[in-house]
Amino acid sequence: MKGKSKMAKTQRRRKKHPNIILMGIDSLLADHMSCYGYNRHTTPHIDRFAEGGALFENTYSAHIPTTGAYASMLTGFDSFGTQVVALRHKGGLREDIQTLPEILKSAGYNYNFFNLEEGMENYLNDLKTSAT
Repeated sequence: MKGKSKMAKTQRRRKKHPNIILMGIDSLLADHMSCYGYNRHTTPHIDRFAEGGALFENTYSAHIPTTGAYASMLTGFDSFGTQVVALRHKGGLREDIQTLPEILKSAGYNYNFFNLEEGMENYLNDLKTSAT
């Protein structure tokens, strides 16, 4: 019985909240991705994923380098609003700034992040806790 109620709860949650997948990839230019018209088949998995999702054709980085841009992408603030303006930023986000994962969690979402090098969850935690 418990398995059935858990499955029903999961199905209700899925109906209530659409799945959101946000991919941020550093150093991958659209002009070298086949889903954006590059003549070589360089990104077959991303191409397949893009066929069933949203493919944004006009996007702009909020800041260079990556650290500030990711902080902006995950908060909605510009780089000066997050106070993350350098590649090797040593401080954290202001405590009053909510990140996208925090907002989604408060709306009932479960979330996961991954980073092939260090783990995005650690990255976000470091930004939040290193301000003190």
